Amino acid sequence: MASYDPNKLDEDSNININELEKIENARILIEKETQQECYLVIKISWSDKLVLPYDDGVKIIKHLKYAQLLDSHSGGFPVITPISSNITCEMLSRRDYINYKMSSLLETKIET
Repeated sequence: MASYDPNKLDEDSNININELEKIENARILIEKETQQECYLVIKISWSDKLVLPYDDGVKIIKHLKYAQLLDSHSGGFPVITPISSNITCEMLSRRDYINYKMSSLLETKIET
């Protein structure tokens, strides 16, 4: 599928009608699901990031104050240890959230 840039869609685009319908259906679905103005991304490991509505993310961060890790991969019995890595947070705009969701649904890169 061709790369989709919603700001550069014109008559010269090589996107066919079926692809346009798929894009429009994905946009409608995401618009219905997406009521938040911004999101919070919580990075909990080098590859895992949680995406939450901002207010819900703040609540989770507040509750992580006493969180610990359960390590069951240490070869022996499971152990509970303090969190040794930093958990980081960043804002995610509604526009970027929608672009990421569109990219996922359409299985293509969305130009931002």
